Amino acid sequence: NDVIDRSMLQKMLPLSQQDADIQVAIYANCYKLAIFITLLWSAFRMAAEPFFFNKSQDRDSRHVFARVMKWFVITLSVAFLFTTLFLDELKYIIGPKYRGGIGIVPILCAANMFVGIYYNLSIWYKLADKMRIGMYITLVGALITIIGNYFFIPTFGYYASAWATFFCYFAMKLI
Repeated sequence: NDVIDRSMLQKMLPLSQQDADIQVAIYANCYKLAIFITLLWSAFRMAAEPFFFNKSQDRDSRHVFARVMKWFVITLSVAFLFTTLFLDELKYIIGPKYRGGIGIVPILCAANMFVGIYYNLSIWYKLADKMRIGMYITLVGALITIIGNYFFIPTFGYYASAWATFFCYFAMKLI
């Protein structure tokens, strides 16, 4: 789900190989601007899973998990706002050749928020030792990614990849 969009983008764009490579480079560089949210949920995930497993047997564990989720979403929302509000300044992190795709950054930031929330919510099937559910959810996400990219890349280019990522992670979070 994380990287197949780049491969499909490169192969399915109705452009020369060199032009397709440029479009993939624009997409990949703009994707880097969504890294702030990815860093937050990655760090959270490393600390939270042991905490959740440790707290799972407590009587008030659901209340604690709900409070953790609330503050996690607030933190991700602040990161989303920071990234999108200061996008005009943050765009200088990437080279001038890649700034044409800056419009996909808010879409990818929202997608990364959804995957962070998904990872937070996924603790329930881990605690219940039902890891197979995680596999099914990931497969649904992969299906959305593949179908979205397959049908829409030829028309919409890297915007299709950004929206496919958005809907993939939104669906995984929703499920």
